[in-house]
Amino acid sequence: MRVEEYSHNHAETHVPDATRTQIRSVLQRTHKKGRWTSAQVRKEILRQLTDLGWSDPVRIHKDSKISITSILGEIGLCLQTGNMGRFYADLIKLDTLFRNKHISGAIYLIPLKGLALQLGSNIANFERFVEELSIFQATVSVPLAVFGFAGEDA
Repeated sequence: MRVEEYSHNHAETHVPDATRTQIRSVLQRTHKKGRWTSAQVRKEILRQLTDLGWSDPVRIHKDSKISITSILGEIGLCLQTGNMGRFYADLIKLDTLFRNKHISGAIYLIPLKGLALQLGSNIANFERFVEELSIFQATVSVPLAVFGFAGEDA
């Protein structure tokens, strides 16, 4: 897969190089000929992350069912392959964990626009996420490494 990375709030100093390299490798190893479905993308990426020690979904508060995709050490992770409107909730969840000192940084995995268009209509995409994230620079405080991914043909 093709992978692009964006750093929000100096993520490169809060998310270890080794972790970012690991994520990049997972995304680059995720291959499939033909068209993907959102479920296939999620399943394959999550399988690889679990093999590397990333957790199952983690609740952001003991009294809530609201969760993020995974945590490894002090790094939270969200994988978004769904509707565009869901990424705002992910930002709030990651920022809440950061402000409550449960994580020191975060990773966000999201399809590049070409793959998002193949997955369906109004699917969240890297380009829009990064553009809108910059608008919330003063609001979203979590250091966030954003990875966009797509097959070579997307």
